[in-house]
Amino acid sequence: MFNFFKKKKQQKFELSEDQALSTICFEVNHDGTINILCDWPEFNNENAKSIDNIAKFYALGIHALNQGLFEADIIDTLKNHDQSNPYNHLFIHNVLIELINIEKAIRDNNINYKRPVISPLNVFNEET
Repeated sequence: MFNFFKKKKQQKFELSEDQALSTICFEVNHDGTINILCDWPEFNNENAKSIDNIAKFYALGIHALNQGLFEADIIDTLKNHDQSNPYNHLFIHNVLIELINIEKAIRDNNINYKRPVISPLNVFNEET
């Protein structure tokens, strides 16, 4: 299912004081693969006490992303793009259409999984 994801050698981002504490970044490549880059602070004796707290919020972010909880926020962010370039508008429009198509394809494929192979009533009506 995830054969379009491609591991990339971990890249370290230099985060300044006013930037995010940790990051998860997705890069879309020309060949359709997706790189996933993860970064967090360089831990040492001075900041080791913050590991639990940072790990908790990092895990919450990963969970929210995996469960689709950021979908509405991401769509709102896409809709608030720079309108001065008509190609940006066309790109965002196409992205939103593709999101709808993906959801429809997932929904259509999951219909078969919800229906039992043998109807529960047929189990009891079987003649032996």
